[in-house]
Amino acid sequence: MSIDAWLKRVERPISKRTSGTSSGSSYSQTRAGNVEGALYGETLVFTGALSNPRRDAADMAAAAGCDVRGNVTTKTTLLVVGTQQKHKLKGYEKSSKHRKAENLIEQGLEIQILSESDFLELIDHG
Repeated sequence: MSIDAWLKRVERPISKRTSGTSSGSSYSQTRAGNVEGALYGETLVFTGALSNPRRDAADMAAAAGCDVRGNVTTKTTLLVVGTQQKHKLKGYEKSSKHRKAENLIEQGLEIQILSESDFLELIDHG
């Protein structure tokens, strides 16, 4: 990491925590990645129901170095897809985040789409 990049990085919080209880909404799960994590530089988004609380999954991803965000954007590099709940899909086969990631991939962006189990394996071996 260059000195300029390091100086910018030290101004960012190590872990972004929100006050109050988690309602499960994605914005409350935003985290900055651990600069010493093996996956530092990755930007990760979760979609679907996870076996672990979203807050815990976000903490694990951030500890591994991932910046965790609530929505898929052009900066997203990893999308972790949990169990899709049909009643939340509004007639679609995939979540809006999943569809947006696929659309960005079609436009040439490199986004890796992972299952929750693949994500857990990645952070264990990252």
